[in-house]
Amino acid sequence: MKMNSHLPTRHQKFNKPMLQLLTAVTFSLMLPHVNAAEVTKSAKLATSVEYDSNPSLSGTTKNPVWIYTLTPQFQLDITDEVNRWFLDTAFLVQRYSNEKVLVNRDDPRVMLGWDRTYESGMYGIKAEYQESSSRVDELKSTGEFSSLNNTEKSKVLAAKWQHAISPRWSILTDGGYKDVAFTVPGVLINYSIADIKSQLSYANSEKLETYTQLGFSQLRPERDYENTDLAQLMVGANYQVSQGLTLSSRAGVYSLSGRQSDSDWQAGIKAEKTTERANYSVGLSRDIVASGVGGFRKADSLQAMWNFNVSERNFVGAEYQLDRYKKDASVLVDKFKFQQFLAFYDRILTDHWKARLSAARKETDSPATSAQSNVIGVSLVYDTLSF
Repeated sequence: MKMNSHLPTRHQKFNKPMLQLLTAVTFSLMLPHVNAAEVTKSAKLATSVEYDSNPSLSGTTKNPVWIYTLTPQFQLDITDEVNRWFLDTAFLVQRYSNEKVLVNRDDPRVMLGWDRTYESGMYGIKAEYQESSSRVDELKSTGEFSSLNNTEKSKVLAAKWQHAISPRWSILTDGGYKDVAFTVPGVLINYSIADIKSQLSYANSEKLETYTQLGFSQLRPERDYENTDLAQLMVGANYQVSQGLTLSSRAGVYSLSGRQSDSDWQAGIKAEKTTERANYSVGLSRDIVASGVGGFRKADSLQAMWNFNVSERNFVGAEYQLDRYKKDASVLVDKFKFQQFLAFYDRILTDHWKARLSAARKETDSPATSAQSNVIGVSLVYDTLSF
């Protein structure tokens, strides 16, 4: 199934005109109502120090590094009776004790958007720009991290529309365009992806909701590679078992055509439990995800989380994550497994200050090599809450 003639073509200056247009539209709509709107502003400043025994997750050479991070963040929310405008911007500054292992980084992120509600639903638009290290993508795509100066630049434009057809029936449609570019050419390939999906939901009862979802995506890698089309059909359910227990599940099929050709199943199940002093969640899924290898990847994931309120100001918790990426000869990638276990202690110092002490264990496994890393860190966050 091809949609080349209907999907937007890649443009290297995508983010500038689109962000300018979205900004102009958003704030022109905002100005006539600003006097009647509720304005919420908040600022955060997070700082941390970490020691990583093997940040590149190398199976042969372990070069430990101290990582120093400073992240200022500003959020703006303007709400009136039917509109919500929001802005979320942050700037990550990282410095390292050994630049032969990791290179100092200065990464911006900005997201802005507009949502509008009406009698039977809502619609909204959102734009986002973000820069980050390509280290995670390189590790999950190849099992190795080598391009120290490589930066992943991501530009997103998305829209959504939700409408209540009747008291029990509703439909949610969202679509978007994402452009991903890497500053250092090599293992990872620049790509764009356009997608649209629509979900029809039915409220069977106060506790049970079922839905059917249909989606289509097209991934366009750079260079001379052929596009890959992804068609998906999914059914699912959300069930409120009791006041503190929620179950959700989904299952369906997908079909890849173009550069990649494959048809198989995908599914997911998640349980969330909340008690007076603790929260638990566990989820198991198989998904098809876009990546910088020039196509989609099949990923099996397991995620588990637990946190406990020791007292009013003290919290402990743990998280576990396991990702297994399947071999795919059409995009020249091999099997790869990543897992991480994290334990933390949080302390609320004042209404505005919070501290965290954490320890993590990371492991990778691929046909080429296996590697481990231990991370310990302390962080401090100042939150103005609102001003």
